[in-house]
Amino acid sequence: MNKFFILAQIFGVLIFVFKTISNSRKEKISILFFVIIGNVMSLLQYLCLWDFTGSAAVIIAFFRNTTFIFYDKKKLKPQFAVLLFFLILSITSIILTWSRWIAIFILLNVICVAIAQWQQKALITRIFMVMANIFLSIYCFLIGGYTGSLSALFQVCVGIVSIFRYDIKKISES
Repeated sequence: MNKFFILAQIFGVLIFVFKTISNSRKEKISILFFVIIGNVMSLLQYLCLWDFTGSAAVIIAFFRNTTFIFYDKKKLKPQFAVLLFFLILSITSIILTWSRWIAIFILLNVICVAIAQWQQKALITRIFMVMANIFLSIYCFLIGGYTGSLSALFQVCVGIVSIFRYDIKKISES
């Protein structure tokens, strides 16, 4: 077995750890901080698998998350133009590094995550993050990032439980 493949799987386990920690955080800034660390692990996993499309998407996600942390610290919502800028940048980078049809899954993931992080309603954020992690799980599996795929599937389960716990339960109690 290739040492880079093994390293990629180890980074996938670290993705799981940091994304799980991010889900346990209360403040948005803390969540984004651990998401950024998870993104660094994702970048390393993609590089070990020689996947430049995923790598480009994660690099842009790093800048998007950092920008959103800046806005969050100032207690501001990023303007729609900021969201649009990062969407255009992400889509352009994915198109430029496109090597296989499976890149559509990372593209859909990037779009869902950007929308989820940009808007303010928790239910909408959770729904978009569930969709994003479904696309990410498929993408990681298809490029050989099996532990990353399992991590994303776990995040899907966490997201669904959160929707039931915080949103559906609240609606039924009303």
